[in-house]
Amino acid sequence: MKIGIDARLWSQTGVGRYIQELINNLNLVDQVNSYLIFLPSNQTQKFEIRNSKFEIRVIDIRWHSLKEQIIMPWILWKEHLDLVHFPYFSIPIFYPGKFVVTIHDLILDHFDTGQASTLPWFIYKIKRLGYKLIMWITLHRALKIITVSEATKKEIIKHYKIRPDKIIVTYESA
Repeated sequence: MKIGIDARLWSQTGVGRYIQELINNLNLVDQVNSYLIFLPSNQTQKFEIRNSKFEIRVIDIRWHSLKEQIIMPWILWKEHLDLVHFPYFSIPIFYPGKFVVTIHDLILDHFDTGQASTLPWFIYKIKRLGYKLIMWITLHRALKIITVSEATKKEIIKHYKIRPDKIIVTYESA
């Protein structure tokens, strides 16, 4: 298979570390599939895997942006990928291909962070509505959902009415 991995958050803490470990370990265990790693141009030097099964594609598109929704689907589509792994809930909702997504938690479903936001109230509420819409589309369109705990799996089922067999729990390790 030709698999794409959205690694735009490579340099971030949390999800970035997840992406780094995912790719490092795929390099060790998978000798069959080929991977396209989508990285921002300022992160390509930090990508240390030198394996012909892994290729870098530069993609300077910020997450949570209009470009992510409009331009990124076309970039992914033209690569003719068999599958894309989005290691974070924010996917380009107009991407027509097959994908899996990792959901680490549903904190934003539980805590309205509006008081901590520097955005005007109405702009923040629009962004929050966008989060809920993207999360709903992501979870319902994904072939599979990877999550990091049984608790998050149960929340996804309860909050978004997703079939339990669509969700795979893969625990994170220390």
